[in-house]
Amino acid sequence: MRTTAAWVATVALLGGCVAAPEAAEERVPSFSADSLLGAIQEEGELVAAIPASAPPLSFASRDGAPRGLAVEVGRWIAEGLGVEASFVMAPEDDVVGMVADGRADIAFPSAPITSAVLREITFSNPYYLGHQRLLVAQGSPVRDVYDLAGEKVCSVPAPTEVPLDSIVPTVEVVEAVTAGDCARSVKRGEVAAGTASDLALMGVVSKTEGLEITGDQLNTQGYGVVLASGASSAADFVDRLLAQARAEDLYLDWYARWVGPYIADPLPDAPKLSAEEAATLFPEETIEEEETIEE
Repeated sequence: MRTTAAWVATVALLGGCVAAPEAAEERVPSFSADSLLGAIQEEGELVAAIPASAPPLSFASRDGAPRGLAVEVGRWIAEGLGVEASFVMAPEDDVVGMVADGRADIAFPSAPITSAVLREITFSNPYYLGHQRLLVAQGSPVRDVYDLAGEKVCSVPAPTEVPLDSIVPTVEVVEAVTAGDCARSVKRGEVAAGTASDLALMGVVSKTEGLEITGDQLNTQGYGVVLASGASSAADFVDRLLAQARAEDLYLDWYARWVGPYIADPLPDAPKLSAEEAATLFPEETIEEEETIEE
């Protein structure tokens, strides 16, 4: 597949950050030309849609080259197919649609897998397990949610989020539109903390000095690779590649490079959940109930 998007970065596999396994040619299977994976092999290129500015998941370096955890995983998948990897940077809201309309073969959305989403979209097993945590000013005495009793906390409403006032009733929740809005409120001292997924919080910490991520893991969220609707055999192949990466300890390097600067103690473990297991963490009925309450 080729794309006409203006911002496409093509990375030769042998020039990537992932070392080729021994006898790589022996482990690369050939797929039927009329299958999704076979068409990718025929083209010689795997096109991956990634968010344009969502560090550490994906972002552009100063020279415009794609970087981030999603880029590492995308290169690994392409290597498993014996092809090159191309990365198309797009607005976060558009990356999944790029797979649906054929502009990309796979996508790395910054939203987690839920039961409602999995019913509509084909996902691989998670390559990253995130957690809702706290964003505070460096040096803040706040170390966990119980330190926030009687304090204001900034939150971006989301179906997957644990309301902090359900844990500490005296917390005053102040809603915001984005995690960046919460970061600014924390910096100005308007709230004692913000809360969101650690993936979102790492993004704002990378762009805003004087902030840090702290607190217990308030939930677990699985982030997977999106494939074309109904491409279950392709998803199974990606799952096998992710399992191989776990067996070869590649996740240790990936997480140390991209997650370690923000959450180093401890680094996350390599995911072992399936997409279905990740989805059950956020069943449809729970999400629907929360949305009804918000309305």
